[in-house]
Amino acid sequence: MTGLGARGLVAGYGAATVLRGVDLAVSPGEIVAVLGHNGAGKSTLLKAIFGLLPLDDGRIAIGGVDVTSAGSHDRVRHGLAYSPQQQFVFATLSVRENFGLARFAVGASAPPTADRLVEVFELFPILAERLNQRAGTLSGGQQRMLSIAMAMLTEPTVMLLDEPSLGVAPTVIRDLMAALRTLAADRGLAVVVVEQNVRQAVEVADRVCVLKRGEVVHEGPADEALVARDDLWTLL
Repeated sequence: MTGLGARGLVAGYGAATVLRGVDLAVSPGEIVAVLGHNGAGKSTLLKAIFGLLPLDDGRIAIGGVDVTSAGSHDRVRHGLAYSPQQQFVFATLSVRENFGLARFAVGASAPPTADRLVEVFELFPILAERLNQRAGTLSGGQQRMLSIAMAMLTEPTVMLLDEPSLGVAPTVIRDLMAALRTLAADRGLAVVVVEQNVRQAVEVADRVCVLKRGEVVHEGPADEALVARDDLWTLL
């Protein structure tokens, strides 16, 4: 399939198995929210898909290409982008320099083109005003915007975001979620969002996937999850 296809993922840390046969498929233009309590395996799932954590079993494909044996840098060049929960920007470098490093990640020697930057600034206009500011001096919400913008500049087909609302003001969260919806709809991105903010995640997503103790215990349309919210909450 195009987009992201992960099947039977088993992974963990040392002798501790965290993911126990997780399947996850995301089509172009679709947003899937991965929900679950702390320790359910959400962040581990994204790390395994991005190649930061080795698999004990399972397969991963991006755009129909099997990348199970590929390193993270090769997965980026196959169209995978990742915005982690922590340490997601280079704090001592300017916004402009962070953009340049994002391009370097995909083997580009030139800085982002004007067209690419226009697209970024349309979604996150505050970054245009902060180009020469050190990333570490931005607010938490602005740093998250920068992280997503850097992911965009790698020209991905699949984007993984770990807790984009963490430490971000409610008004900025709404802007971030609206930007994700735009990216999926206008660029045909397949987006996976891991979130503790269940309401925000369900409202922006097309589908939800609930993890519990490293296994998928529920998967279905997000609008059904909103209607049956109390039932969904009992799974978390």
